[in-house]
Amino acid sequence: MEKENLAVTHDGVFHGDEIVSTIILINTKHNFKIIRTRNPEIIEKALIVYDVGGKYDGEKYFDHHQKDSPIRENGKAYSSAGLVWKTFGEEVILNLYPELAKEEVERIFKTMDEKFILPFDLIDNGEINIPENTLTMSNFISSFNPNWLDDNNNSDRQFWIAVNLTQEFFYNYLHNTIVDSKAENIVLEKYKNSTDKQILIFNKFVPTNDTIFDHNLEEVLFVIYPNQNNDWMLKCIAPSKTEQMKQRFALPEKWAGLRDKDLQEITKVDDAIFCHTGRFIAGAKSKEGALALAYKTLRI
Repeated sequence: MEKENLAVTHDGVFHGDEIVSTIILINTKHNFKIIRTRNPEIIEKALIVYDVGGKYDGEKYFDHHQKDSPIRENGKAYSSAGLVWKTFGEEVILNLYPELAKEEVERIFKTMDEKFILPFDLIDNGEINIPENTLTMSNFISSFNPNWLDDNNNSDRQFWIAVNLTQEFFYNYLHNTIVDSKAENIVLEKYKNSTDKQILIFNKFVPTNDTIFDHNLEEVLFVIYPNQNNDWMLKCIAPSKTEQMKQRFALPEKWAGLRDKDLQEITKVDDAIFCHTGRFIAGAKSKEGALALAYKTLRI
């Protein structure tokens, strides 16, 4: 068996961290062959050993069960998922998305580490309290272990079922993270170049909330964008991520629930379509109409 491509994890019961570690390793450019064993001779021959071996060096060994195992900067312990991601994460991103610039890869790596990898670390190390009967990715993965009535010889087969299913989730999460990063760039550029920073206008729908909150763009009150029917939406921005049912500047109370002619009559905007009863979104047939609704809201 060639050392150049052998990666070893333990056999028996598997958890979320070594499943995620496996997904990371098989998406590098190294064409790793994954073996599940505790055989010391095979471990010695391996290029990568993860979640087993009792060592961490960031090159060959990626275990976290030993005394003085690695700790994150935030004081939380790594699992094998975090350790393997730390070394191979940027390589995986670039391998799957070679068109990304270096700074984009670094940003995606950090976001994935915080939002996707860290929860596996926390759960595996018992550093987070999960309410009873709460479904997490970690217990979803663990559910594929053979139970006490099953043939334990099926453990490897179940391991790979868990890997394949979780890998699709990983791919989707990574893709969405990259898309969100692109949205962040667009929103920041629009904010930078807008003379009126209270109203950001986009010629196609772009997710805006996370960027507005994460970058403290407190001046932004409204965003305007076309929907799938090519109507133009005027959306109010919430005060913060934790106050999504409120608005920094709500639409006028007398508009609430009105549609078409009734709304057009009271707003004097000829192509106004609707105003939601919650006063957080309204629409018009044109960009100019949506912008007129915004300006009228600010003047009332």
